[in-house]
Amino acid sequence: MLGELVSKYYLNSLSIIPCSSTKVTRSQMCGPNVGRLLLKVSLYFACFSISASSTMKKEQGFTLIELVVVIVILGILAVTAAPKFINLQSDAKTATVMALGGALKSANSLVYTKSIIAGNETQGYAENPTVIIDSAGTLVELNNGYPLAKWENSLENILDINASDDVDDTSEWIYATVVYPNDATMITISLRSAIEPCKIRYNNSNTTITIEVLTEGC
Repeated sequence: MLGELVSKYYLNSLSIIPCSSTKVTRSQMCGPNVGRLLLKVSLYFACFSISASSTMKKEQGFTLIELVVVIVILGILAVTAAPKFINLQSDAKTATVMALGGALKSANSLVYTKSIIAGNETQGYAENPTVIIDSAGTLVELNNGYPLAKWENSLENILDINASDDVDDTSEWIYATVVYPNDATMITISLRSAIEPCKIRYNNSNTTITIEVLTEGC
């Protein structure tokens, strides 16, 4: 708007004098009139450029109300999305522990079947029974036909996981073994990234064989 008013003012105030029909030299031909015309055109485009630039800046900016609305929407999304994301993490940890419990149950059944074939399913831990579980000759120590409740030479050979008993280790799982006075053992395998309890508990005593999945802390 400002550019148009200024340009109109200059175009009206500066009159264009037609070239004289008398004979003039080439260098004198319409000299003053051409200069005035160029001045008018330059002023017009300069004012138009200022006006267009102001209009573009005004169209590209955001009002305070628009910014407040955007901030409010982002806040609502943060409040509603964060709990769902946390729940997804908890569900994933729970599913991981439950999958490990299922894998241990399947492996136990397979080992017990091989123990029956070997004929040592009734031998206790004191008799040092073992069974070969693959073509590579991998041994699993037994108690009454099932894997002994410890990590070395037992669960480490039937579970495909990265576990350690070192609390400062970076493995995904951490295990702990408990030995009872009657030589019966129990082992827990916990998800290191979760809060207790988020683990499985395997007990293989002379009378009881149990696999518990604890997910309250996942």
